[in-house]
Amino acid sequence: MQQLRIAPNINPLNHIILPHVEQVVSNSGVPIYRIIKDDCEVVKCELVFLAGRPYESVALAATTTAFMLREGSKKLNSEEIAEQLDFYGATLNIKASLDTITVQVVCLKKYMTAIMDIIRQILLEPVFPESELQLMKDRRVQRLKIELAKNEVVSYRILTESIYGDRHPYGYNSSELLYQAITRQDIIDHYERFIHRNNCFIFLAGDVRGESIISSIETLLDELPTKEKISLDRRKLLIDSKLERAIKTTGNPLQASIRIGRKTFNRTHEDYYPFVFLSTVLGGYFSSRLTTNIREEKGLTYGIYSMLDTLLYDGSFMIATDVATDKVGETLSEIYKEMEILQNDLVPDEEMDLVRNYLAGNYINFFDGPFNSIKAIKSLVLSQIPLSDLKSLVDISQSINAHQVLDIAQKYLNRNDFWEVIVGASAQDRNID
Repeated sequence: MQQLRIAPNINPLNHIILPHVEQVVSNSGVPIYRIIKDDCEVVKCELVFLAGRPYESVALAATTTAFMLREGSKKLNSEEIAEQLDFYGATLNIKASLDTITVQVVCLKKYMTAIMDIIRQILLEPVFPESELQLMKDRRVQRLKIELAKNEVVSYRILTESIYGDRHPYGYNSSELLYQAITRQDIIDHYERFIHRNNCFIFLAGDVRGESIISSIETLLDELPTKEKISLDRRKLLIDSKLERAIKTTGNPLQASIRIGRKTFNRTHEDYYPFVFLSTVLGGYFSSRLTTNIREEKGLTYGIYSMLDTLLYDGSFMIATDVATDKVGETLSEIYKEMEILQNDLVPDEEMDLVRNYLAGNYINFFDGPFNSIKAIKSLVLSQIPLSDLKSLVDISQSINAHQVLDIAQKYLNRNDFWEVIVGASAQDRNID
């Protein structure tokens, strides 16, 4: 019984097993990245196109195109597509992130050839029916009205608009006006400009070496049109934010949503990994300083976190929490106090080791199984980070020292560099410095 009272020793993770990634080029010149897992009956295939917001000619064109792709082809309507996917037990997800449009399918290995034929019809023969477009608009507008009643949604929208500007691809917000303005021709134009083989990446995971699987993928890629890849107009990425430094507005009066943030950088920046470490110390895990102080010790919130949001061409850093309206001022004061401590004091060795082990555990999760692994590989490829750097990137995060964390905190945690958004607190309740 005495042994049960003794905590086990905590040993550092000195070795992380990284996946073997095969990189090949299809007969039509499309790069293919695959992680092979023998005897895996389920396979995952993703076709990724650089077709997100930075490439739009019309606002919301990317997300609307992604949604409309599965709403019918020349041979199959939306219901028939859904029925065939259900018949094969497959999951199809077509979505637009801020940077890409992704067609992702997960299915049994034995049905991959049949599923790829459905994907071929969706990608090569979409009809973008006008009736489905209008239904989509109506549903999105109704959902938007519901979302805009949530303080946390409003605060996030205001913050990203503050950081980037309301005309920036990463800064503009969806609205009823934008949804109603987009036309079927806008969708067709976006589809024709960006859904083609010269703008495509393939990511495969599972037992994907079968000749029939490779042949079905090659057939699809051969049929995708070949077009000149459109260069990004970098002028779109210029920051044009003209809002005040601190934004305070009133929403739902029962609880205030706090979001503070600043512009940072993408994953290729030299400060990316030290900043990830700093963000983890500050608010990136359950034993972080913000959680310990503001949740555990003072009971001001149920949850608080910090995150570094990295996109292909830029990035931002955000701290977020929701508190009672009369606790806004105290909560902000404690957030900035923790930021100042990190700017002035070295993180103790014990805490550095704790964060290193936490991040090492995250890396293990990133590469736990072929599906998780290919997701991590996709992030590196799209960020233009060579796969040969994978081992060194893991080592970098483990070798960061307290002096580097202090330097990064002094460089990026200055209060005057942060936008501040409070939604839900009245002027009387805020009591903000």
